[in-house]
Amino acid sequence: MKKVRQKIKPYFVSFLSVIFVILCITADGISTNPSFQKPKGVIVLDPGHGGNDTGAQSSDGILEKAVTLNIARLIADKLNEDYKVVLTRTDDYWLDIPKRTALANYLQADLFISLHTGGSFLHSVGGTSIFYYEKSPESALQEQTPTLDSLTGEDAPFMSWNHIQDRYLTSSKKLAEHMQAQIIKITQDPDSNIKSAPLSVLQGADMPAILIELGYLTNPNEGKALGNPEFLSLLAEAISKGIGSFLSKKGQ
Repeated sequence: MKKVRQKIKPYFVSFLSVIFVILCITADGISTNPSFQKPKGVIVLDPGHGGNDTGAQSSDGILEKAVTLNIARLIADKLNEDYKVVLTRTDDYWLDIPKRTALANYLQADLFISLHTGGSFLHSVGGTSIFYYEKSPESALQEQTPTLDSLTGEDAPFMSWNHIQDRYLTSSKKLAEHMQAQIIKITQDPDSNIKSAPLSVLQGADMPAILIELGYLTNPNEGKALGNPEFLSLLAEAISKGIGSFLSKKGQ
């Protein structure tokens, strides 16, 4: 037993030494780094598609799932100094839609932004579209009459995750407006537009949320641009500034 302890002791001392060095480096980095500060907010970026779900595709073979992940990483790099940025997926794999917003809700994020590209049989269709969630008139009409499932035991209105985004209609629309302004300013996109739709990926988000269609991969010019790292960086800058612009004026 004594010999076993003698063999273990050097490894244990070495392990403690490594831990001590790491702690010293970490502490030194925190104390001397002037940029270390509490993040201004939590941003969840949702790169659309992934895995077997490739999304839209350009004539050059550029896939939507790759474009959305690439730009999400670029946006995160631009925001990381001021915000805590989390990606719903960090590699090429599929993630169920409910899990995307569930992550944002779990983190109590300040914003949820889903990233996509458009696709159309008409190659002339293009432009950046920014969506915020709004129920269709049909679904709103169906919900006017309460059911047993929509009431609690005290007959009080119950809001499920399927309807939680309803309360953020105004702020999500305002976020879309800030985003559009920066996209037009930085990328000079004359076709940028704002739309409302009952998009399922936004439906359960318990914070201001938008979906951005970065452009159409099926449009020859936009498809080529979305495969260009310089253009993606420019678009990422616009989205980053749109986020900062909205959050700086939130509550005003």
